[in-house]
This record gives sequence, C-alpha cells and structure tokens, in this order.
Amino acid sequence: MDFTVKEQLARLNGLYKEQGDIYHSYAVDIGISETSFWILYYMVIFNKTVTQQEFCSEWHYPKQTVNSAVNGLIKNGFVILEPVCSEGGRKKFLKLTEKGEEFCRFKILPLIHAEEQSLLQMGEEKRELLLTLMKQQNEKLKQLLEKAKTEIFFGG
Repeated sequence: MDFTVKEQLARLNGLYKEQGDIYHSYAVDIGISETSFWILYYMVIFNKTVTQQEFCSEWHYPKQTVNSAVNGLIKNGFVILEPVCSEGGRKKFLKLTEKGEEFCRFKILPLIHAEEQSLLQMGEEKRELLLTLMKQQNEKLKQLLEKAKTEIFFGG
C-alpha cells in the first residue's frame, strides 16, 4: 500500500487513540478512574512509592488531575500518604495499603502480564525498534513544535 504522510499520520494517531481507549476501558472495567489506574500501575511496575510531584513530572499529568485521583485512591483505602522524612513532612509518598496491594495483585498485575506477553510475542528486535521509533518521533515532534511556536509567537 502506498500511503501519503498525512494518511500515515492519521493511522498512527488512530493507533495511539485506540491504545488509549484500551487502557481507559480497562480502568473503567475495574472500577477506577484512568488516572488512578496509571498511578497504581506506576507503583506496581516500578515497585516503589512515589510522590504526586514525581508522578506528574514523569508521566506528564496535571497536578490537579493527580490530586483528585489520589484523593479517590485514599477514599477507597488503596493508598495512604506518608511523609518524606528529608522534606520535613511537606512532601508525601503514596504508599499502597494492604487493600491496595490486593487490588493491584488481582486487577493491575493481569494487565501488566498481558502487556508483557504482547511485547514478548513481538520479539526483542521489534520491541527495540518500536521504542526507538516512538522516542525518535516524539523528539522530532517536540523540536518542530518548539520551532513552530517561536515562529508563531515571535515571527521568526
């Protein structure tokens, strides 16, 4: 098939949206918000506690969105906030409760295992190529958008 770059772009963005919908639907199916899902996913996949600020920075979420999700996770008994000792109590880690660990074991881990299997079935070479190409496209897009913003705002 011979596709124009615009058609390829539309297909690529359609695939991104489809993947986003897969995760959104899964979060809804297990009874939590998509942001709550990604917070729990992060904690499970990296096997660590995280501050809201770290999560926002690393996964590109707005602070208000994360704060709302964290409040829901606390209300459901899935996480608690624990002060970071070195910060004098201002910063707090999100820590899974026993209920949160159980929820993750039965709801988050199965998705992670499915993701792992989908990537393993692709083979190592294709996995590396996928990561390399996605990173390269994101970097190029950021560079070109920065240039475009400069031209739009400063005429240059």
